[in-house]
Amino acid sequence: MLLCFEFGTDRMEYWPAIHDCISTQSVMTQRPDGRFVVSRSRFRRWLSRCRKALTITL
Repeated sequence: MLLCFEFGTDRMEYWPAIHDCISTQSVMTQRPDGRFVVSRSRFRRWLSRCRKALTITL
C-alpha cells in the first residue's frame, strides 16, 4: 500500500484548479471545507488491481 499526501490550500476558491491537477493522481482527496471527494472511476480501477493482486498472491 502506498500512502501519498499532497498539500494545497485552505481556500475553497482555489479548489477547482487544484482538483483538476490532483484528481488524476489520487482516488480520494479532501477539500478545504473538510469534505472528502472520491473519484469513482479511479476507485474502480484501484479496486480491480487490488482484486487481481489478491487472487495472484492467494
